[in-house]
Amino acid sequence: MNTYKFKLILSVAFFAVVFNLKAATITWVGNTNNDWNTGSNWSSNSVPTSGDIVVISNASASNQPVLDASRTITTLDLSAGSLDLNGNTLTTSSCSFTGGELSNGTIISDDYDAMENSTFNGLLVFYKNGGGNNDLNGGNTFNGPIAIVNNDNSRIRLAVSNPDVFNGVIHFEENSSGQTEPAYNGNNTFSGDISSIGSINTVSFAAGSGQVVITGTTTTYGNPEFRKLTINTNSQLSALVNLTIDVLRIYKGTLDMESNTATVNTAIFKGGTLTDGVVNFNNVDSMTNTTFIGNLTLNKVGGSNNIVQGGNTFSGGVNIFNSSSSLWRLANVTGDDFNGNVDFRENSSGQLEPAYNGNNTFAGDISTDNSNSVISFGNSNGFVIIDGNSFQNLVGNTARTPIIKRLTLNTSGILYLNLTNLSITTSVSFTSGYIQTSNGNELIFQDGAFFTGAKHTSHVDGPVIKIGDDAFIFPVGDGAFYAPIEISAPANTSDAFEATYNNAAYSNTSTLASGLNNVSTDEHWILDRIAGSSNVTVTMH
Repeated sequence: MNTYKFKLILSVAFFAVVFNLKAATITWVGNTNNDWNTGSNWSSNSVPTSGDIVVISNASASNQPVLDASRTITTLDLSAGSLDLNGNTLTTSSCSFTGGELSNGTIISDDYDAMENSTFNGLLVFYKNGGGNNDLNGGNTFNGPIAIVNNDNSRIRLAVSNPDVFNGVIHFEENSSGQTEPAYNGNNTFSGDISSIGSINTVSFAAGSGQVVITGTTTTYGNPEFRKLTINTNSQLSALVNLTIDVLRIYKGTLDMESNTATVNTAIFKGGTLTDGVVNFNNVDSMTNTTFIGNLTLNKVGGSNNIVQGGNTFSGGVNIFNSSSSLWRLANVTGDDFNGNVDFRENSSGQLEPAYNGNNTFAGDISTDNSNSVISFGNSNGFVIIDGNSFQNLVGNTARTPIIKRLTLNTSGILYLNLTNLSITTSVSFTSGYIQTSNGNELIFQDGAFFTGAKHTSHVDGPVIKIGDDAFIFPVGDGAFYAPIEISAPANTSDAFEATYNNAAYSNTSTLASGLNNVSTDEHWILDRIAGSSNVTVTMH
């Protein structure tokens, strides 16, 4: 035979053999046992090698494969049945999961051609080390600790068509410029801890129209970015890191910020609990039937006007700030309940309107001290009800006197005006307890404002100012003794009078003005006209 022809035939035969080796598809049949390394368990009657395509597709096989050692193949196709990696590593060029179960080990692959309708159990790690973008349909269930690590410059996207279920701890990691995007579409439920690390990009959850729905006791670690995060659980999500969230929804359960900060575009609070941290948001679309606890700051930093329903409970030291140029109105329908101290601030040009409607109860201190402008309570038909059972402070700044339209005093303690006046524009209802005022920290009744129910057990202890042209009885007393003083109507709406009662003798009881016969040594009132020129008739009760 011609030497050249002989060499050519050998070369063709060699490449044909190599091609056949690389293209060989070997299917698990499980005739003998569950050992990967037993040839009779495979359709080829031989153990797959690094050039083979492995197919596991028979759920009815009496024996399902268990990997005996770390191995390399070309492709893994799991569509039914199960594969137990047994703590080993399976390295492939590509893999496809369209059904069945995978458990306990590591998959290293360039491409993930499919990941849908499958179950992943135990401690599993998936590495993507090359290939192109992998967009995976979803509908999978992940049980146990799972890690998905993208070491490539291309994308891996989960739940493109159907949501995934994560019943255990899940860790996502980006170690190159390739993006990792779990929970892309649908309501993806997470009942275990969530961890993510991105060396270049952050791991972006729910980047499409999907949602991350917390259904169990969950803690976040690393630097996740949640486009849409929903808390709907009987337990809680603990944020051990700062969070970036496009849409935050809380329906049931607790989001504990653990003294961290959430940066939120849109917040929706329809139940559950938010506690201990800072939430900076642009818009709050709903705020009703939710509990806010602990050292918590709610700060509107942008967006459009937000008018929220109310019916919320605030406990602990809660800060409510409007740092935007838009309106934020609280309790538009139902009153809120403030069980602890609360600080209201306008930090920019946007208005903050607490207690807009309904009965709004306050059991702790109220502060407007650091607000850039006046805070006005109850601008519609809302009532501010003081119902603490001890000493409470209204802390503010006389340059920006807070306004309460309707105030009800229903406490066994005392409300102190501290570093501020308080302006009443409609009414005060005295049910029980006292308002303690002092010079420079007066209770001011504006023109047309009135009071009801003042008595020995409920009145103002200290100076009261009345502005306007109404006849008025000043609800003043000293301690547990009520002693009002009355004036006839002044001539002008800008006229102002200030009255104080003291259940003790005046400092000078011997010098008598013309027309006076004697001065009481038991009690006295001080009535001053502080604005205008009207003369009024005075009656002491």
